[in-house]
Amino acid sequence: MASVGINLPWGAWLFGANVNYTGKRPDTALNPMLPAYSVTNVTVRYAVSPEIALTGRIDNLFDRKYQTAWGYSQPGIGAYAGIVWNQK
Repeated sequence: MASVGINLPWGAWLFGANVNYTGKRPDTALNPMLPAYSVTNVTVRYAVSPEIALTGRIDNLFDRKYQTAWGYSQPGIGAYAGIVWNQK
């Protein structure tokens, strides 16, 4: 398993990306080897003020089909948005 990521600040913006790789591996004695896979995620954050930020995230950007255990498929592409409020 390996992971690499980067965050790039640009003014009030923060852009990020990461790639997670899992190699081919055995599941159980009765099931075949699970194939290797990689999943790419991206994030963006905009600071509206020192206390408030808007956030967005896309998980599994390239909609990879993979299983973490035999028969347990993981979600495809997913998008999320939110507001972060840091009280002072």
